[in-house]
Amino acid sequence: MKHEIEITRVIALLDEVLLVIFEDKTLHVHDVELIRNRLPDIQPFSEPETVQAVEENRERCLAAWSKEIDGAACGRTEETVEVNVDVDTDVLELTEEWCVKANVTAEKLMLALLRFVAKPENEELSRRLIERMQEIAAE
Repeated sequence: MKHEIEITRVIALLDEVLLVIFEDKTLHVHDVELIRNRLPDIQPFSEPETVQAVEENRERCLAAWSKEIDGAACGRTEETVEVNVDVDTDVLELTEEWCVKANVTAEKLMLALLRFVAKPENEELSRRLIERMQEIAAE
């Protein structure tokens, strides 16, 4: 069965790493993936006009990122991860509020991050992404 996928939001974590939120309209579910930006002419991605260009070229972007997102919501088995860490309650609350607004769960966001950093080809980008996240947390 072909799934109708619609990109609902794209956020640049780095110019090369994008957080893509999408809806599987066939199953009526939202999901999230961290993906490599394979559109070299769309950089720097953090610029507002670039985000606008993605909005205007959704089909091209969907085709470029289809490996990660096409049917992803239905193609996965149930994934369960149990992690025990101390989390700043303010950060947790802000994350959960953001996730509600973005129509994804904090669990899906965490799983997307884990899937991305687990891929050997993403090792360098993962390191840079984690460094950037640490910089933001220190601000």
